[in-house]
Amino acid sequence: MSNRIELEIVALSTSSLQSQTYVVVLGEVNGVRKLPIVIGVNEAQAIAVILENMRSTRPLTHDLMKNLMDSTHIQLTEVIISKIQEGVFYCKTHL
Repeated sequence: MSNRIELEIVALSTSSLQSQTYVVVLGEVNGVRKLPIVIGVNEAQAIAVILENMRSTRPLTHDLMKNLMDSTHIQLTEVIISKIQEGVFYCKTHL
């Protein structure tokens, strides 16, 4: 039995708890549960650029990684949140 739950970004907003922080809300693809994750300004801007189909003025680290993966035909197939410790989300990526 797999306990994996497919998530998608359902919202991105400023955090009311701390200044200079944002919240990305992940929601179950086939459900109603939500997972809010507090992120920084840079991460929020990077997500917003993708969600709004915009381009940044210069490539960011994740852009370089995506370009490298595209050019070598490597595809990210899955990201699994493996643990949450002291408010930090740890993930495993599968290529």
